[in-house]
Amino acid sequence: VRPGLVSGQSLDAFFAAPQGPDRRAYARFRRFLLETSQLEGSFYSGAGIAALLERLPGEMLEARDAYERALAGAEAARPVAMGGAAAAAAENECPERRLAI
Repeated sequence: VRPGLVSGQSLDAFFAAPQGPDRRAYARFRRFLLETSQLEGSFYSGAGIAALLERLPGEMLEARDAYERALAGAEAARPVAMGGAAAAAAENECPERRLAI
């Protein structure tokens, strides 16, 4: 379950008065997916193929995949000194929520 992306309401409450997703959580999750699983380009035009081929070889030859690089960047951006509830909350956070908007 991704807080802010999936409803925590009961099924009856959801169908009676659904609450929308948290827009910031959605934006962070979307950005995370775009940065880790998508390459700019298209198979349907010469320009799209060129854009894809410009980046694809470099991505294929990277020592770490985009997901690992994004998580490493998120870890580096985290505060070093955390204790108690803040540290526990950070450990339970999903990785995509740690990425800044």
